[in-house]
Amino acid sequence: MMNFIGKMFPKDSPMKLMKDHAELAKKAVDFLPEVFGKYFYEQDISSIAREVDQIEHDADQIKVEIRKSYEDLKYSFFNKMDILFVLHKQDAIIDKADDVIKLLMMNQVKDLDHLIIKDIVALTHTVVESVELMTDSISNLTLVAESSFAKKEIDREREGIDKVERKESVTDDESILIGKKLYMMKEEMNAVDILFLGKVVRNLSKISDRAESVAERVRMLIRA
Repeated sequence: MMNFIGKMFPKDSPMKLMKDHAELAKKAVDFLPEVFGKYFYEQDISSIAREVDQIEHDADQIKVEIRKSYEDLKYSFFNKMDILFVLHKQDAIIDKADDVIKLLMMNQVKDLDHLIIKDIVALTHTVVESVELMTDSISNLTLVAESSFAKKEIDREREGIDKVERKESVTDDESILIGKKLYMMKEEMNAVDILFLGKVVRNLSKISDRAESVAERVRMLIRA
């Protein structure tokens, strides 16, 4: 049995590489709470930006390995286009994390209301949770395949996908609430800062959107 599984999932199989890629997306997003903690205390975040740049590079290398893996592999549970779609959306998560960090490096908003800070930090943690759930879903996809698509494993995977989708909905609600609060402060805040923070919040929200897109494709992959 172990030999069979080894042939289906060699060291450089598309499934393993897709999981590795998802872990990189999670690693990039996991930096965001620290980034905002430093930002609101007006501390330098350039070293974190460099680490995320390296994550982007590593993710690109995995995509190259996946293409090679499909050339060498004689059998795979899922077709190349589905795997590449998932990779594209996971890449978009890393890109959006990088966008948020680079945006914050461009403009320092000072004397921001502590309630807005609290809301943005809460949103950041919700986004991190959504990507963590997405990563779990990608990891569990291997178990679904190894079980020959057993109903128990499929049901567990669907439950995980539902959690990703619910978390994305929470992210939407939180981002809209922050946007409303920002515009309610238009008499006391610099208009440029309001627009800037609105853009930061939208980019944060898009990370969860991408995580949901991955989950939706996983749902298609396990659909009977």
